[in-house]
Amino acid sequence: MSRLVLLAVPTLAAMWVVGWVRRQSAKSTMSLGNAMLGGTVIFAGLVYLWKNRRDAITVVAVLCLLAAAGAFALAWYLLPSSRLTIITPVVVAAVGAAVAWDYKHTGGAPLAVVRASKKEESRARRAVLATHDNVRPRTAVRTDDGWLIDVDHTGPVDPEVVGQVLQSGDAKVVPSDRLGRSTIVLDDERRSGWDAFHRQVNWSGPRARRAGDDLYFGVDEHGRPVSIPWPGWGGRHVLVGGATGAGKSVLLRVLIAEMAYCDNVDLVLCDPKMIEFRGWSERAHVAKGVDATGRALDLLHDEMMRRYQQMPDDDVEWDDSMGRWIVLVIDEIAELKKAGTPKEIAARQRKLDSIIAMGRAAGIGLVLATQRPSHEAMETGVRDNCATRLGLGTGSSFGTRATMGDDIEGADCHLIPPSLKGALYRLVDRTAIKARAVYLGPKEPRRIAAETAGNKGEAAWLAKQ
Repeated sequence: MSRLVLLAVPTLAAMWVVGWVRRQSAKSTMSLGNAMLGGTVIFAGLVYLWKNRRDAITVVAVLCLLAAAGAFALAWYLLPSSRLTIITPVVVAAVGAAVAWDYKHTGGAPLAVVRASKKEESRARRAVLATHDNVRPRTAVRTDDGWLIDVDHTGPVDPEVVGQVLQSGDAKVVPSDRLGRSTIVLDDERRSGWDAFHRQVNWSGPRARRAGDDLYFGVDEHGRPVSIPWPGWGGRHVLVGGATGAGKSVLLRVLIAEMAYCDNVDLVLCDPKMIEFRGWSERAHVAKGVDATGRALDLLHDEMMRRYQQMPDDDVEWDDSMGRWIVLVIDEIAELKKAGTPKEIAARQRKLDSIIAMGRAAGIGLVLATQRPSHEAMETGVRDNCATRLGLGTGSSFGTRATMGDDIEGADCHLIPPSLKGALYRLVDRTAIKARAVYLGPKEPRRIAAETAGNKGEAAWLAKQ
């Protein structure tokens, strides 16, 4: 009833204005003043409706009301004999239908509740699509006890994996009386294995001081620090993979911050997309764009071959006495396949493969990242030569296999809850554990780079043309 009163305000105001304009055809000051007053009342009524709307569907109801008011005013003026017998009943019925339709879709729920419900439904649909290739969700309803997801499917449905994504347990499938249609039932009695990672932990400062130290990047389910071997140490280059919004940028920020405080390291940051590494220029050598990344790969390959030629015959591993360590970080390796001719792309890939295979003995380590993990974006050989892998949330099992490997068990990155930014599987020497990256804000790189600018080094090899 309160909504009917609100909808009546602009309707009555419109009728009042039309009547005044019609009766006072002479454009006197009084006539114009009343017309302006009526327009102000209409505007105020619409503003009040807009600011006090209770759900998303009300916006549609207000637009329908405006169209109805315009049609009503026109018919009222053109068909005076039908005002009471036809026009007024039709308008009242239309307003009532709009309100009834509004309540049918929302039940009068507040706008925030409606939006949250739609967001939860979208998350449930994505969970089904990410875990099953042969299943399509029809409806997803969040109840007090869990989820009810109606699906069409042409193959088997595993409700457990959907439950892991949605952090629900005791999952089961209830068939319907129609072939190929079932309901996934999930309750909330048992949660997923990621519950312990919901608390965000901030980066507390560097723990690595020299090249070769382990790099602290996150915490495990008990809050204990988790680290990875130094990039390239023992041949363990680092691969970081995850979908957009999974936390890749923050993770790279933490790894670079750890290495920035090491005074015997040249950091080379390649940013094909030209948006990630702008704050590190005081500490690191930053290559922006695909062409600059390609030149950096060429120069790094030349430096690697020079080091091989100058290494003593009895040395097989790099040490500090031979020179500074080099760590190359590439933010999005998939971009390297998008620029240049096929011949240039192939040459760039050969250089990268060579550095991955031979770089460790020359004191060169790599951190390669991608937000589109796939076999098309990244060569399988690149992944296989990275013994350290950090798998953030992916959109599908294909992305998981592209990052972690086809034969790695217990590292289901596509089952990481989307709400957990920075949650990941850390894989070192084929052993995977759960972890979550610590948080380092986007303004911190500039401060850290200024503090560690003295560690930058000249990197004369990178200045060659």
